Amino acid sequence: VVKSNQVTLIIEDDARLMPQLLNVLDELSKTIENTDIILRLFSVHHPDSYLWCEISSEIKITRPCRFGSTTTAYILNPQTASQLLQHSQKFWMPVDDYVDAEHISNCTIMHVVPELVKNGDQGVSTIGNRSKPPQGFISILKREIIRAAYKFYMLIHREIKLWRLGIKFNQKIKAQK
Repeated sequence: VVKSNQVTLIIEDDARLMPQLLNVLDELSKTIENTDIILRLFSVHHPDSYLWCEISSEIKITRPCRFGSTTTAYILNPQTASQLLQHSQKFWMPVDDYVDAEHISNCTIMHVVPELVKNGDQGVSTIGNRSKPPQGFISILKREIIRAAYKFYMLIHREIKLWRLGIKFNQKIKAQK
């Protein structure tokens, strides 16, 4: 993507493109040129969001109020791809979480509403054994304190980003069901 010098659509093998994606792909690409935006086309979670811009009467780009999750399908430009690469020299989290960790990459996650891609396996991971060994109370307590602190930090970062984008008081779009 960095070397192509073009806005690029990235899809996983289980992504199922909706027909209307082809009708708006050029417009979506133009909208995020020369920005720090990663435009997510599918999300496991569907949080409330703020309107950023309208591509058409049916298609909107929104800023989710909280994490969306997944890298099934997204659009990014060379500058944003470069930022992701620069900040991923030491990788300690799943890619889906890294992309959502805007405070690390300085990229901005936006969602397309309605989604223009479906996930062939509904977002359920097919990688490895997902069971975890039992943990003691102290280990669980430490993990949850660290997790809560991280989520609080992310919340503050996301609020600051809303103000910087100038959309804190834009139309709020209720979560998709």
